[in-house]
Amino acid sequence: MNKSSKFKLLIFLVISIVILIYFSLSIIQAQVKIEGKPDKPPGKNKHPCNNNGNCEGEEYNWRESQDSQPCDDCLPQNYGNLIINQDTLQIVTAFNGNQIYQYKYDPDPINNYNYRVSWASSVTSANGCATVIGDVDNDGQKEIITAVSYMVGERKRGRNKSNTYNHKIYIFEDEDGCPDGLPTWTSRELGELKDWIRQAVIEDVDNDRQKEIVMITWHDIIVYQINWDGLGYNLEPEYQDAFPKYDDTIFSLDVGDADNDSKNELVLAMFNIGAPIIWKYDDQNKKWIETIAEPINVLNPDISFLGIDVVKVRDVDNDPLNEIIAGGNNNTLMIWKWENDESKGKHAYKSKFISDFLEGFTQGVDAGDVDGDGQNEVVVATSGTTEGTNYLHIFKYIDGAYEIVNSLERNDMEFWVKVKDIDNDGKAEIVSSTQGITIYEYDDSGELKKTYNCAFAGINIDVN
Repeated sequence: MNKSSKFKLLIFLVISIVILIYFSLSIIQAQVKIEGKPDKPPGKNKHPCNNNGNCEGEEYNWRESQDSQPCDDCLPQNYGNLIINQDTLQIVTAFNGNQIYQYKYDPDPINNYNYRVSWASSVTSANGCATVIGDVDNDGQKEIITAVSYMVGERKRGRNKSNTYNHKIYIFEDEDGCPDGLPTWTSRELGELKDWIRQAVIEDVDNDRQKEIVMITWHDIIVYQINWDGLGYNLEPEYQDAFPKYDDTIFSLDVGDADNDSKNELVLAMFNIGAPIIWKYDDQNKKWIETIAEPINVLNPDISFLGIDVVKVRDVDNDPLNEIIAGGNNNTLMIWKWENDESKGKHAYKSKFISDFLEGFTQGVDAGDVDGDGQNEVVVATSGTTEGTNYLHIFKYIDGAYEIVNSLERNDMEFWVKVKDIDNDGKAEIVSSTQGITIYEYDDSGELKKTYNCAFAGINIDVN
């Protein structure tokens, strides 16, 4: 056999082997499709299901579908009816944007856990990241409300394209009002915008003794009044032309008495603006008045821009008058306070404190009495870009200055932070979330610890 024949034979054998392997794999794949994939053993960080009704973080994979979870404790269809306790606090959150979850404090000394998922809604098939709990219809009873956004079209301007979104509001009520996790009430479509709804609050923003639902998109402020007439809910838009469409990005909002006159204001965190923006309703002249707090210039040399991402209205120097606290991409804690200089006729939100640079973006900020001493502390959750650069810092106002009194290193990147006393023990817990609910608190020995973690959480949280 000459060299040419040998080469042709070799080529033939290689092609035959490749074809054989291809058909063998096809047969195996077909069998898998028919018989189903075999059960995978628990991974390195997985725990077997203990059927205690508590979805532990390592037993849930948020990237997988509900049917692919390794533990029945993590399947929402196994939870009971929605029960909103009107006397104690609840935690609510949206998971992956299309389901709503409720957590409650429910100690179980046998299985050694204090918190658990108690209810899950049906799939809303939309981005429902703006989820809050409160008395939205002013009937004395709390409801869970979520504003869902869904894409409805695409706009073209020359070569540029942008999506358009429509929105609805869902209300979930207690027990029989919410069968199978379905909303009690769904609003009409609220109208097209080019952005989705980022956050919502339920507060009396215009001081008329009726709570409104206030929502923000990337550039808009939206206010609705929701009333119950005995037969159903009525949704009424308010102040449709009162607020501008901002060019800069609105990152978050809060409602509270920022100037300490016993009336609420709407406070915005605006990206690329070095101060909070405060809106106050002038009832006498029936108009909204905008005030910008004293601008600060804290430029982080590592990122070369200032961004205020989160604001809260809280009393943090225990005088007891409220301040505006803020955090953002400049890696600092910032505090403003309303000052009234009657001798000069000047009134302004003055910058009172700017911390040194912390270890990461200060995108989680809140305040409360976390150590049970009767005075509020400021909680700052920093989130870096690498593992090991995330911290919880506790600031306390001592002898006229804000000082860090405790720090806890974390591996998680958590942005949303709420500080509330969930278990009524006189000390506020720290609840944070991005892709998981995590709860930190001081134990009886005075040590700050992580006491709960569950990956069953999502985009934002509310505690009420």
